[in-house]
Amino acid sequence: MEEQYLFKPNKISTGIEELDIMLEGGYSNPGSVVLIGPAGVEKAVFAFHFAYDGVKKGDSVYYLASDMLPKEVESKSSSFGMSLKPVRFIDCYSATVGVKDESRRDIFIDGPTALNDLSLVVNDVIRESAGKRIRFVFHSFSTFLLYNPQDSVLKFFQVVEGRLKAANATLFLLIEKGVHDEKLLNIFLHSIGEVFRLEEREGGYELSSPLLPTDVPVKIGPTGVEIV
Repeated sequence: MEEQYLFKPNKISTGIEELDIMLEGGYSNPGSVVLIGPAGVEKAVFAFHFAYDGVKKGDSVYYLASDMLPKEVESKSSSFGMSLKPVRFIDCYSATVGVKDESRRDIFIDGPTALNDLSLVVNDVIRESAGKRIRFVFHSFSTFLLYNPQDSVLKFFQVVEGRLKAANATLFLLIEKGVHDEKLLNIFLHSIGEVFRLEEREGGYELSSPLLPTDVPVKIGPTGVEIV
């Protein structure tokens, strides 16, 4: 007989079944989730799972790429068996490297300092997604923290987070460990409902959060995140 789990309402799947069970249904919806981890693809795989689950469930999925090209995100996610082709990408990276692929249907933003433009894009996202649950990924939010004055980026996030959550969105933000001023990071995290940390451990990684019953050993396998 298949085991049944009682999940809480107002939850949205992480895309990782075992993690959903530990979180009693997943991340909060609406809500904001931050994953802090070392440089590398590992923390991004959590974002792939979240976005791919949204594709499968018919959610409105937007993926803001600010430190790699959208086609690179698609390629990396596909290598784990997760096709993000139906996802709408917001390309904040092409302008930085001077490469723009006009053949794609991405929404182009003129770099990470163009916060007003991005705010307008968020308005469009909300309008286009009316009646649907929204998943919005920042890959990564570190880029915005590094390239903008502290007050500007904090105010920007406060405004767009409020708008998106009011439209039934869950935001998933990746943050690079060890590159930010601790004071700024703490101010930013103070307003975030759910914070997870990915730490390197011998032979793998460990996921920790006040929301988890215990620290969770994980590894990245052929199909993505595996809880070991």
